[in-house]
Amino acid sequence: MEGTDVMNVHTRLQEDRRKTNPVFNDRKLKLGTFGTNLDRGCAISTIDGVLEINWPNTLELARCSEEMEFEALVPIGRWHGFGSHTNFNGPGFECFSWASAIGASTKYSGIFATSHVPTIHPVMAAKQATTIDHVTNGRFALNIVTGWNRPEIEMFGSPLMEHDDRFCAFQVGPDVLLLFMQGGSAHPIAVTGGLIPPHNTLGAGHFAFAILADELESWRQVLRDRGIQIESEISWERGGHSIYFRDPAGNLLELVSPGTWGNY
Repeated sequence: MEGTDVMNVHTRLQEDRRKTNPVFNDRKLKLGTFGTNLDRGCAISTIDGVLEINWPNTLELARCSEEMEFEALVPIGRWHGFGSHTNFNGPGFECFSWASAIGASTKYSGIFATSHVPTIHPVMAAKQATTIDHVTNGRFALNIVTGWNRPEIEMFGSPLMEHDDRFCAFQVGPDVLLLFMQGGSAHPIAVTGGLIPPHNTLGAGHFAFAILADELESWRQVLRDRGIQIESEISWERGGHSIYFRDPAGNLLELVSPGTWGNY
């Protein structure tokens, strides 16, 4: 497909979505609810009147919001409560199931599901999202998050991936997806074990290729034989190793051995 064809398809999809989902309307200020799928909602309190989660209550909140033309109904992804005498957010509805049921019971508001990347296989998430979008006649939207509560995420047998002000790492099946703040890697980054050369989404990109640890020296020789300069090397804390070099277009290429991420 040509580049112009891709742009035309993207534009058409945007226009179609604006017709079905109020999240994409022209209002400068949009309103929504957050956390009405969980016990106590966002109120960590013992006072009277906090949300007691059950189906009639969460449905009533959704319908009230719709009557006021709120654009978005956004659930919180939570897999267990926080304990103590309130067990904040303990009881509650799973996000995709909640979105499908609320979507079938409403007609206007945009319906979200919140998905922790390490907890649901992307094929399953895609199938669930497509189903809910049909149920809601095009009102579905997906809120993708990494999660922050380590014990909760590690219930699923996956480590909570690294993140800081510069980037966030997602485990996607057996692979790792890195999302960077724009410009966050435009300058060299000093880490324990070495220096990450600069790269960016504007200009020089970054691509990593998996190799075995016992192939490191043979790859160094391949680069030397072809006159390709090794820009940097890093020995990671988990035992992995990275070799960085540039392609003719200036993109940063990386050869990386196991022992770099929690799942590699």
